[in-house]
Amino acid sequence: MKAAEKKGLQRRYFMQESEFEPRVYWRMTDNWLELTVRFIARDHGVRELKDVMTRDILTA
Repeated sequence: MKAAEKKGLQRRYFMQESEFEPRVYWRMTDNWLELTVRFIARDHGVRELKDVMTRDILTA
């Protein structure tokens, strides 16, 4: 991501520099552990990106 793009996102969405790194959040429910992945992606192609990530995780 270019520096100008980061600055634009920081201004528009009030993001901090540390928020640009992918992050996994854990949440315990009554019978399982839920993981949520937060990452920045382009407007288009997110479904395909999530599909590839899921397949890689399941393979590993």
